[in-house]
Amino acid sequence: MILAVSVERASRERGFLSAEQAFDFLDGASEVLARSLDYEQTLEDVARLAVPDLADWCAIDVVQDDGSLRQITSRHPDPAKEELLLELRRRFRARVGGGAGVAAVVRTGEPEHVYDTGATPSADIELSDEERELYAKLAPRSYLIVPLITRARTLGALTLLSTREGRHYGAPDVRFARHLARRFALAIDSARLFEESRAARARAEFLVRAGEIFASSLDYEKTLQNVAEIAVPELVDWCTVQLRDEDGSIKQVAAAHADPAKVQLAWELQKRFPPDPEADTGAANVIRTGVTEHYPEITDQMIDEGVPDLEFREIVKGLGIRATIVAPLRARGEVFGAVTFVSAESGRRFTPDDISLVEEIARRAGMAADNARRATEDADIAHKLQAALLPSPRDLPAIPNVDLATQYNAAGQQNEVGGDFYDVFATPVEGEWIILIGDVSGKGAEAAAVTALARYTVRAAALESSEPSELLQKLNAVLLAQRQGREFCTACIARVVPWEDTVKLRCCLAGHPSPILLPEGGGAELIGTPGTLLGMFEDADLVDCDLDLGPGDGLVFYTDGVIEAGRPTEQLGDEGLAEALAEARPETPFEAVHLAETVARETQRNATRGGSELRDDVALVAIRVRAPVAAAVP
Repeated sequence: MILAVSVERASRERGFLSAEQAFDFLDGASEVLARSLDYEQTLEDVARLAVPDLADWCAIDVVQDDGSLRQITSRHPDPAKEELLLELRRRFRARVGGGAGVAAVVRTGEPEHVYDTGATPSADIELSDEERELYAKLAPRSYLIVPLITRARTLGALTLLSTREGRHYGAPDVRFARHLARRFALAIDSARLFEESRAARARAEFLVRAGEIFASSLDYEKTLQNVAEIAVPELVDWCTVQLRDEDGSIKQVAAAHADPAKVQLAWELQKRFPPDPEADTGAANVIRTGVTEHYPEITDQMIDEGVPDLEFREIVKGLGIRATIVAPLRARGEVFGAVTFVSAESGRRFTPDDISLVEEIARRAGMAADNARRATEDADIAHKLQAALLPSPRDLPAIPNVDLATQYNAAGQQNEVGGDFYDVFATPVEGEWIILIGDVSGKGAEAAAVTALARYTVRAAALESSEPSELLQKLNAVLLAQRQGREFCTACIARVVPWEDTVKLRCCLAGHPSPILLPEGGGAELIGTPGTLLGMFEDADLVDCDLDLGPGDGLVFYTDGVIEAGRPTEQLGDEGLAEALAEARPETPFEAVHLAETVARETQRNATRGGSELRDDVALVAIRVRAPVAAAVP
């Protein structure tokens, strides 16, 4: 008996590795750990390194951001024994809490060492007959747990288990394991820091891309869809956007998933099972409180408690949702919606950094969506204002023996209040019509005011005179009196008088591009005498020009937005437009205005190698004298 005790005591004081073996192991371990800075790969390498030289099974427990322990093992070659080991650890931790085992080692920073485990598990863990039999085959002999400490911080713990006959861990083995754990901890922490640095850089790059995407459109619905798509599938598997409607209901307005079928499912579920605006969790609660919700793990119990409808509950369970973050969409101090990020089939876990990233995305998305909403509302107002400033096609008068077409496009995204304008109306003199086209400096409200002033001034002046130069002189006087040189205007007025099978036309230009005559026989000609622009000088130089249009002759009026297409040094120009129209020989006014705009856009596209958006507004008016209809032969 005394001899046995002496042998055991000697064994406890003697390690099973020689100094040379320990040195060789450390040399090999250092080489393996130096191969990669990948965090997950480093954890896997650390767990496998100790087997079989130091242990028959090894586990690494890493402290997570929320204080929980993440477990990585070397994986026993027998799956049944691996499962038993993990189950025994789970029961042990449930029974002793933080009083022993890994939790105690992490808390205290002191190792735990059991020289001989005995024939049954510790902590009075009950085993079934099958588990007892498997435990006997596993035959654990000894184990030790040492803390993973580096930079005065405990990262977790290293567990070594011996199931080999005669291999029991002694005091030297504990000292060696502590030394090894420090090396392991340094490698794990270096990989973690590298991973955090890479993740931080990725988050910053992601936010840059998100900002670019959010800024790419001022269309409200498109912006909301961009919000949903921004993180799929890079960060999350699902993303939906919900807004609070005017009646207080919660309405889904965007959804994204890598699988289009699942996007369709999201819309169907929204329609069949609309969210409860008074719900204590989810988008409704986040919109109501303005506080982000994070559910690191979605369990069946949570779904059972949160989804009353049985059918909907089973559908949600079938989606395999793992975790969610719901963040508020806020603008100008008001929460108007929420964005929901969901981890499902990828199994991603959300870290505190992920939550911060999601909140930052939501903050930027809220501002982008609000800007887009306001821009959309402004565009709607602008559209209505523009409609009031320009005659609609159905309001254009019918001029005997003359076909007429108009076209207008404002330059710039979401901006339909431009400075170009046109008008066509009959004068008090029977058989006379006025065609007016012009371009006011600037855009927006000021341009709209001058546009309205110009149109209605000319209409009012036409009650007394239909001479184009006199109408432009009166407009110039009004602009000087009311705008005092702050804005100027170019304009062209043509008086149209149908006469038998021809049209007599008198035209005057005030700093405006010359109309293009398209004779029936082909070709093109610029007409009119350049004059002084309006609103700048009291004595405007304005000259009337007379022209007779025969059957089939056409005339195209336009603003400078058409002819200024292209590079600043290589613009289309009035002659370039005239050549294009002469070559195409449009047969109707509609073809003429459509062709003129198309030529301008093509010129712009060729100049910018892809973009066809014109730099300035475009207004076009075209007329064509009808050919006489031959009388029927009796």
